Amino acid sequence: MKDEFLKKEIIKPREIYSWEQVNYSEDFFKVLLNSFSEDYKGKYGLEGKIEEIKSSLEENERKFINFLLRILEVVDFFERIIEVETTQDSRIEKIKSGYQFLLEELAKIKVKPDGPEIGSNPRKGKDIVEGTEERVDLPDGAICNIIKKCYLFEDRVLRKAKVIIVKKGG
Repeated sequence: MKDEFLKKEIIKPREIYSWEQVNYSEDFFKVLLNSFSEDYKGKYGLEGKIEEIKSSLEENERKFINFLLRILEVVDFFERIIEVETTQDSRIEKIKSGYQFLLEELAKIKVKPDGPEIGSNPRKGKDIVEGTEERVDLPDGAICNIIKKCYLFEDRVLRKAKVIIVKKGG
């Protein structure tokens, strides 16, 4: 009985969206708000409540992104240790194992490294040039050193790479 009341009185028939299609976008909130009849929107202050939910989701997303950026600092720390350490003792192997585990766990939540490559040109929107270095083995403007890798979260740039590029003397 209660379900029938909800279907007839509160929720107007609308096209059904899957969660993947909507994904908490503006469309999601419009569909949600439009699914209620005008009487109930005003009577229960639904527009205000939906705005509160939207703001809460946006705040939680910001907090999650900041958390991921802190985790990437740990990944960077592991990379520096692995890069500098040349011995092959068991401690370094444990560090490498921890590093791999961290990368695998990040991949599960759709966080993945996205280059760049030494010798390539900086990519617009993904790489930040932090400085230059004179080199003869690479072309002018090519990346010669990667300070920090670029990371993507669900195919969006989470953190841009920081790179050094070649500057030919002259």
